[in-house]
Amino acid sequence: MKNGEFDRLVDRLENVKKAEILCGLTLDRKDSRLKNGEEFIKLCEDTFKNLSVLYDLTKTIQYN
Repeated sequence: MKNGEFDRLVDRLENVKKAEILCGLTLDRKDSRLKNGEEFIKLCEDTFKNLSVLYDLTKTIQYN
């Protein structure tokens, strides 16, 4: 993220009723992990593991 983008994102989440964030992984179509089934599954598992931490954090947030 460029300077200030994160702050603007957080501000939007705090102040816009329907604001949301999309978190994930972007892969280039030539990424070698897409051609190897085992590597791809490992990548998916690791991605879900990392994103589940963010998901769990959202459960602890108190909304006004």
